[in-house]
Amino acid sequence: MTNSKPWLWLLVASLAFNVYFGAVVGTHFFRDPRGPGPGPGPGRPGMMILDMAESLPEPDARILRQAYEAHKSQFPDEPGQPRGFERMREILAADPFDLEAFLKEESEFRANRAREGAVIGTILAEALPKMSAEGRKRLADHRPPPPPRPR
Repeated sequence: MTNSKPWLWLLVASLAFNVYFGAVVGTHFFRDPRGPGPGPGPGRPGMMILDMAESLPEPDARILRQAYEAHKSQFPDEPGQPRGFERMREILAADPFDLEAFLKEESEFRANRAREGAVIGTILAEALPKMSAEGRKRLADHRPPPPPRPR
């Protein structure tokens, strides 16, 4: 009976290896070849403001959120990112290349980004004078999340 224990351990080790190997091969086989999607990012205009509010003391976060709520209707209906990037990629990949379509899309993209930036500036201009020095310091130290990886 003592001779059967090494075989038992070998069987368990073999089973564990096969499960691990199957998981590695399975995830490689079923993953998206374009890589991970954009993930959480600027899904709606002003998301940056709400992200910034998360890093603030609660009274300052409340001030920033109130300013956001007061001005969120001023954001363009379509955010400058990520759909603008996606449409420009589609135009770039098309054959034949349509320069007019690209320039039109790029112009709309820039205009949306400028409108978003103006509203964000308005929100900050309203909120910052009401915030504590600590809150403004945290905003100064705030770093946005890295941009999403392209698909």
